[in-house]
Amino acid sequence: MGQTWADLHEQLDRQVEPPGRAALELAAPAQGERVLDVGCGPGATTREIAAAVGPRGAVVGVDVAPMLLDIARDKAAGLENVSFVEADAQTYEFEAGSFDLVFSRFGVMFFDDPTMAFANLRRACRAGGRLAFVCWGAPAENVLFLIGRKVAAELFPQNPAPAPDAPGPFAFADAERVRRILTDSGWRDIRIDAVGVEIGGASLDASVEMMTRAGPLGAALREMDASEEQRREAAERLRPLLESYSGANGVRFPAACWLVAATT
Repeated sequence: MGQTWADLHEQLDRQVEPPGRAALELAAPAQGERVLDVGCGPGATTREIAAAVGPRGAVVGVDVAPMLLDIARDKAAGLENVSFVEADAQTYEFEAGSFDLVFSRFGVMFFDDPTMAFANLRRACRAGGRLAFVCWGAPAENVLFLIGRKVAAELFPQNPAPAPDAPGPFAFADAERVRRILTDSGWRDIRIDAVGVEIGGASLDASVEMMTRAGPLGAALREMDASEEQRREAAERLRPLLESYSGANGVRFPAACWLVAATT
């Protein structure tokens, strides 16, 4: 999956840029601050944060996928206030109290033990520090994923859907579950706000390719070791479903997210 994200990183970054922008506005990284970017991937948000905190600040991007970090390091070459760590943020021993802000754009829904993970991230944050992240809302309100799941279920009815709270894109779809996790891991002043945005923007052909490699349909095709014939059938089923969302600005989908903030 990491290699798929690496191959498609420019398209995927463009796709989630609107909710990412909203999350950065919520986080409001300031000049001189030290920031941890969790699940930084190829480093787009890491670089934006670096510009916001300036030369007196610093940002550390952490991710488990080495191929994504290779891209991140290459794109951040020359930025002296940026560094990257290949690690699982759930268990990595960050220096205690070393960050003013913990940030994530869709990078915190994959922890095996989210309460442990957020407790670890809280320890890394200074007293009075901040947490800000964006995650997906209900699957039924996210058309991109809904279409992918529909085609996957048609092709592979024997492949069960994941449990609602299983690690994955929609592990935090239940806002009250998110609140419980953050409360149990020691965060305070928790705020969870719904935000509706449009995502996408790629051409029809590029959108079909992306959805057969990433998201719920891409995952099903990998898990079921799909044949080339099944992959072609998946693309054929996708195309008419995506055409109704295609316009002058590419294929765009309504999306629902949670913007989450808390303090130590």
